[in-house]
Amino acid sequence: MKTIAYELGVRHQFGGDFLLDVSTYYKDINNWINTASQNQLYFDRYGFSPVGSNNAIYYNADFASVRGFEFNLSKDYGSRFSGRATYTLSWAMGKNSYDIGSNVTRQNYIDPKRETPLAWDRRHQIVLNLAYHEALKGKAFSTDWFKTGWTVNVISQLLSGLPYTPTYANGTDVTGQEYSRRGPWNYTTDLNLTRDFRYAGLNMKLLVEVRNLFNVRNVQGIDNYGSASDQNLLDTYLATDNGRPGYVNDNASPNYWGPNTVPRGAPNPDAWDVRRLIRAGLALEF
Repeated sequence: MKTIAYELGVRHQFGGDFLLDVSTYYKDINNWINTASQNQLYFDRYGFSPVGSNNAIYYNADFASVRGFEFNLSKDYGSRFSGRATYTLSWAMGKNSYDIGSNVTRQNYIDPKRETPLAWDRRHQIVLNLAYHEALKGKAFSTDWFKTGWTVNVISQLLSGLPYTPTYANGTDVTGQEYSRRGPWNYTTDLNLTRDFRYAGLNMKLLVEVRNLFNVRNVQGIDNYGSASDQNLLDTYLATDNGRPGYVNDNASPNYWGPNTVPRGAPNPDAWDVRRLIRAGLALEF
């Protein structure tokens, strides 16, 4: 593969400890790896196919391009507070998203005649990272000791949905609609809390990490949502009690989950991102 990348940016510092960074970028990718039938490649070159096994092999065939803008506003540790706000707008287009994207390795796959959004084409991304740090001061259990020694970090992300290909109830792709739909926006906030203290001449830290602080139900992957003729199917899946991870709302599917019915398939945990998760630990510095 060959990638030619360009980037142009401007940085401006103001207010002593604030930095604004604006940049734009473009990547042109040629000879993108794909898979093909060995016999088909032989036929395209020589006009006939040899008798024997028909293996799937890698070859350089496709192309892709990535372009976008990024805006960063950051504040350094000039005081107790620091942070960064980032907004990214990007387009990732190409002929296939993975090196196993051809009809040799996927059933009911039609090679797109033009560039389509890639599977990882996230159009909008907003990230807010805020931090507070107060160095430990004072004797143990004094007023200053309780007020200091804290580090708090909050990271919030708002992400637009990734593209996906609608499928029929039996799981096959809808012809000609490769990555034609997008999943819903995802939002998550993570909290990291650290408390410093000293004991017996050792520096210690009490750590608490909370992932998905507000317990938001984010869609991680979309697959087999049923008939593509129902344009509101995804909204129905997410908004009603009928929707379950890994199940579809098309009663022709063996994985159907409907009112007053017993599911006939196992749920797929990959359909949803992790809900609220809390971790705690103790670090020792010596």
